[in-house]
Amino acid sequence: MLSASVYAEIMVRPIARRTDAKVDEFLDAINGAVIAIDRRTARLAAELRGRHRPLRLPDALSLAAAIAADAELLALDTRLLRIQEHEKKAP
Repeated sequence: MLSASVYAEIMVRPIARRTDAKVDEFLDAINGAVIAIDRRTARLAAELRGRHRPLRLPDALSLAAAIAADAELLALDTRLLRIQEHEKKAP
C-alpha cells in the first residue's frame, strides 16, 4: 500500500528515465494499492507527526493511509515499519 503522495514521489525518477511502466508492473504484480489522502487521513498524519516528531510528512501520510485502510505499508524504512507496529498496539 502506498499513499498517492508517495506514489507521486517515487515515480519522478522512473518517469524521467522512462522506466515508469516497470514500477507500475511491479506494483500490479504484488497487488500494491495507491490510496488517496482525504481529510481524515491527513489529520491522522498530523497526529502521527505529533507523536513521532522525527517523522516526515510524506512518511506520515503513507503510514496514515495504511492505518486508515487497515493495510500493510509498503516500505523499506525499518523505522517507519516500527512506528506502524507501535501504532497498531496503541489503544
